[in-house]
Amino acid sequence: MQLIFKEHQIKLSEPDKLIHSMSELIGDQYIYNYMKVDGTVVYDDPIEFFKNNQEALSDIEQIEIIALTGKEHVEGIAIEGSQYISNALPVLEEMSKSIYKDGIGSVKNKFISLSEGIQWLVSSLAVINEITTNSRENELTAKLQSALIELNEGLENNDAVLVADIIEYEVVEIFQEIQKFFEEV
Repeated sequence: MQLIFKEHQIKLSEPDKLIHSMSELIGDQYIYNYMKVDGTVVYDDPIEFFKNNQEALSDIEQIEIIALTGKEHVEGIAIEGSQYISNALPVLEEMSKSIYKDGIGSVKNKFISLSEGIQWLVSSLAVINEITTNSRENELTAKLQSALIELNEGLENNDAVLVADIIEYEVVEIFQEIQKFFEEV
């Protein structure tokens, strides 16, 4: 089995040393992103993947590790986050208008996507916070979580005006702040 990371190539004869060898290659300077196992992209955690595929380990010919520097990882998150927000802003405005006009039921399906998007943004900000020394992420995360709590209260009380107002005046503004942050990273 051949283990490849950037310009390094290691020939492994003992598959049980695979994870240790991967960790040594990546070191502290890089963050694991994904791997290619015999050309197939695998996003799973390597430990879980190899634990669940013990019987196939001896058949694997090549594993290529794709890892990023902290800066590259942050830049990737920022690009993805900015794109998500660019796509989400018109949807948020549409949701708000629909709620004012037709009530909460008219956009119930979109709340799941919105909630998932907010959770992804919170997770992304946490990752950036771990890698950088910028403290703005905590402020933005707190604003997002507060807006999510208010949205949930409005939904529980079936208060369409409150929900539409929170989306239009708080969530949109927070998303714009986060997008500006992502662009500055």
